[in-house]
Amino acid sequence: MFFQDAAIFLQEGQNNDRFDTHPSQKAMPWYLLAHSTCFYLVDMMASLLLLCLALAERPGNGDVSVNDILFLPVTVHGALEIVLLSIIACGCGVKLKWQGAKFYFTHKRTLLKIVVLVVMYAEAITVLIRKENHFRVTRALRPLLLIDTHYCYGVRRCLRQILLSLPPILDMLFLLLFIMLIFAMLGFYLFSDNEDEFFSGFGRSFISLFVLLTTANYPDVMMPAYNRSRWSVIYFAVYISVTLYFVMNLLLAVVYDTFTVIEKAKFKTLFLHKRRSVREAYKLLCSMSPPYNIPFCPHFVGLMSFYKPRSTPVETYLVFKSLTSSQRKQLSLEEFYNVFENSEMKWKRITSDNAWFGCLTRWKYLYRTVKVYTAEAFLKIVGYGLRKYLLSGWNRNTSYEESYKESGYYYLNNFDDLLHSYGRGCSHDIRVGQNVFLHRYREDMKIRKEITVNYEELLALGEEYVTDIQPQQTVQYIGKRSKTKMDLSKKMYADEVEVWSSNRSPATEN
Repeated sequence: MFFQDAAIFLQEGQNNDRFDTHPSQKAMPWYLLAHSTCFYLVDMMASLLLLCLALAERPGNGDVSVNDILFLPVTVHGALEIVLLSIIACGCGVKLKWQGAKFYFTHKRTLLKIVVLVVMYAEAITVLIRKENHFRVTRALRPLLLIDTHYCYGVRRCLRQILLSLPPILDMLFLLLFIMLIFAMLGFYLFSDNEDEFFSGFGRSFISLFVLLTTANYPDVMMPAYNRSRWSVIYFAVYISVTLYFVMNLLLAVVYDTFTVIEKAKFKTLFLHKRRSVREAYKLLCSMSPPYNIPFCPHFVGLMSFYKPRSTPVETYLVFKSLTSSQRKQLSLEEFYNVFENSEMKWKRITSDNAWFGCLTRWKYLYRTVKVYTAEAFLKIVGYGLRKYLLSGWNRNTSYEESYKESGYYYLNNFDDLLHSYGRGCSHDIRVGQNVFLHRYREDMKIRKEITVNYEELLALGEEYVTDIQPQQTVQYIGKRSKTKMDLSKKMYADEVEVWSSNRSPATEN
């Protein structure tokens, strides 16, 4: 059973779950249910359908179009709302059984979700009893239930960073507001006597300067005062210099610095959290005798049977071999730290039979270009007919032909014959160049690892893996995976990562 516990520790590290909620044997079924794909999909669909109910409900002004075929009676959409809220509430109940009341109700986001559910329940029941819609503010809270689903964890993380970055940004906004108030008061006393419509009152002065911050009303806002006295240009020049060119750029620098600091702190938390999950799993899997490493069988195989249950024996062995840096079939703790990255590899066997095809895969952009032109030709054949398409040369005879023909220029698909089609190569080169760039970008965003396995190693995994090879023959596998944000952050903060990895305090070990 410790194989499953070790796999759960790795899942908690990958999902950034608290170790305090690590399931006991009694709560294990509820944990597995709460982390099943079926549970994620049901929770997601219930939240989406609840959000889509707005298409069938009466709007806030009470007017419904006669042609609105999506409109549902109050009793129908009210009953559907209660059913969907009940499904979401059942999901909360499953998490409560898994985490326990103490940890469940101390989570801030969970408490917010419960409050939203209770308020929405009360309002939905009220609508059903009254059989009439009223101005419902709580419908604006429905997106919160969708954001709380498993598949929206990236949105939650982004929103969290925005909320954490608000204090210093608000400080800069208050500074900008204070400067605008001073200049609005100064402009009111300087230009209000000139019958200036832009500074006729304090409120009007503030609005004029607020628009001037975007330069949308410049120089119109300055013209009446400038017409009376040319010295008034100093006022507007100082205001634009201070607010637009100094404070706004300072605000941008504060936003960037705040996000950078928060992103670095978040990355450090996730990085150390993952390392701790690996250490917890390592304690359960390592051997009881020195050197206290993780053997391939049965410990690593048992771990992968729960952590990656769809992996084949060969894929499990390739992950293990990609982790170890020596020929011994044991993993140290430092090697086991890379289990998250290497377990995401997609492995493919490379043999002499498909070596020629492997060269062609480098030219995927050429395949895509051929597909585009094939689709273009097919559509023209459907539109013109086969006979007209074949007799039209390069599909010329358009209304623009003569004007281009006289100048000696030709545009795409307007050529007399193949000899005059050289100009088409420019556009073709542009398309191919774009495809080359995108192909190289996608390839650069992948991490590769090659592993060589001999006959004896494959035979130990099963006789079905050596049916097409001979003894003393080796087989090469290549593993690929896309670079993640964690990989890019490790590269960006390489020096800090080395310090964090070496400075493991006793508190982080437990």
